[in-house]
Amino acid sequence: MKQEVVMDQAKMTLEDVDREIAAADQPGVDRGKIISDIQYFPDLSSLDGKDPFSAEYKSAILEIFNDMKEGGYCLDDEAIIFDSPIEEPSPYNSHHPAMIGGHLAAIATLVRHIDVLPPGRVLDMGFGTGDTSLLLARCGFHVDAVDVNPRFIEMLTHWKERVYVGDKIKVLQTDYDSLEGVAGPYDAITFFESFHHSLNHVDLLKRLTAMLKPGGAIIFAGEPIYDHFSIPWGLRHDEGLATYCIRKMGWMELGFNTQYFLELLEKNGLCATRRTFTDYPVANHFRAMKALNNIPILGLCLSDKFSQGWHPADGKVRWTKGSAILPLAYFKGANSVSLTLSNHKPADLQVAIYADGQVLTAKVLSPGEHAVLNFTPPSDAAVLTIGCDAWSPSELGYNADGRKLGVAVHAIDFHVP
Repeated sequence: MKQEVVMDQAKMTLEDVDREIAAADQPGVDRGKIISDIQYFPDLSSLDGKDPFSAEYKSAILEIFNDMKEGGYCLDDEAIIFDSPIEEPSPYNSHHPAMIGGHLAAIATLVRHIDVLPPGRVLDMGFGTGDTSLLLARCGFHVDAVDVNPRFIEMLTHWKERVYVGDKIKVLQTDYDSLEGVAGPYDAITFFESFHHSLNHVDLLKRLTAMLKPGGAIIFAGEPIYDHFSIPWGLRHDEGLATYCIRKMGWMELGFNTQYFLELLEKNGLCATRRTFTDYPVANHFRAMKALNNIPILGLCLSDKFSQGWHPADGKVRWTKGSAILPLAYFKGANSVSLTLSNHKPADLQVAIYADGQVLTAKVLSPGEHAVLNFTPPSDAAVLTIGCDAWSPSELGYNADGRKLGVAVHAIDFHVP
């Protein structure tokens, strides 16, 4: 009787990974199970002490990739043609109702929360089998659909005519670095399981933000953005399929720590909201809006750098915890900002708005007073501070609320000439 060898997956070498890939590609095996059991953990020590937004960090990630993929990274590998039937692409060829239903539910959720009405222009990035582009077009949007893979280009070109939306979808074969033929402005930009293929995602997001209309949003759905990802960003080791795709296909398979991703959005002046779904996590998404006239302060999702001074929304207001800060990038190009505030402290409350130590405006709010503070945002500062002393309702005998509060923020409006 042949003895089964159980591999210590935590210590897999690349040779071990190659054996598992070869086994997974054999006919008649449980391919998904074999691939899911692949666990390869590269040495990440080269990332220590490096700024994740720096060229040095990106170079270190590329070196780790090159160690995993024979021949190193080549953008052309993202366009490898593979066997995917046009009439029955993935996941439909699985014939698995739950898998197909979850896939469609995730795309429907993306479209549901796009929060833009047709007719409008949408850029669908890395459209894959084309389901997102097709649904957007059937909603009445005009879609620029981008992918680098010729098989996917052929697939969407075929299906857009079959569902009678050929005049609403422009299919563009280009990569994320060149974006050849992509020209804004767009009302919305969508990524569904595709942003994580971009090594140069910092530059990509900067370029796409410039193509986005004020009030428009970029939707990131089904992306590997995790609260506990062990590094700011880099090659995924959370599932075997990522290692399989890197090693065999040469595809860039990145994951992102939530804090890094939020900082990336903030640096581009994009206001983030986040939705999560227990039943089908692939529908989890971030909506990153280029604000038009107001900041959605109630649902705003901030990185730790900024969120520490804020309580979650409380009805129609959001309390500061005393002083609180926001990225001034939100107000790029604005010549005036208005903060609508109220003081619920049973005493006067001094509130000052400043940036980089410069006081922009200040006011003493009497108990129960609502006020609008107006100021001109400086163009050379990075952080806006709403400054006031913290107080506790329970400590003042006001009520049983033991939180440390500052001022209640009702609205943040701004004007761009």
